[in-house]
Amino acid sequence: MIKVVTDVTATIFLDNVSSVSKEEIITTFQRQTRNVKFNKLISISPVYTIFSKTKAVTVQANIDLFLQESEECKHINDYVGKVFPFLQDSFYNQGRIENTSIIQLVRVNDDENLGNFRHIHEFFT
Repeated sequence: MIKVVTDVTATIFLDNVSSVSKEEIITTFQRQTRNVKFNKLISISPVYTIFSKTKAVTVQANIDLFLQESEECKHINDYVGKVFPFLQDSFYNQGRIENTSIIQLVRVNDDENLGNFRHIHEFFT
């Protein structure tokens, strides 16, 4: 398994709301992206309207993303090109990934990623 530490900027499409809390954003983000450990919420924009009345927010966050190893990737740096498509596929019709900034790529045991996940409420205590 490959652990990717990255900063990500995503636009998340919302239902018809006028405001949104940090907990709601983190829950939405974690629900949309599988194999993700949410480390830090960097910023949330105010709610705005795009695409003919669709409500959205732009979120910047630091995450750990866990990718399955692939035979086509001979070197760990080959996984760089897999991060953006993986995240974008996770947000299909619910938002879009604006950009990613990869900080670190490391190989980890398959069970290491599961032990590091934290419940959403741990971010607010």
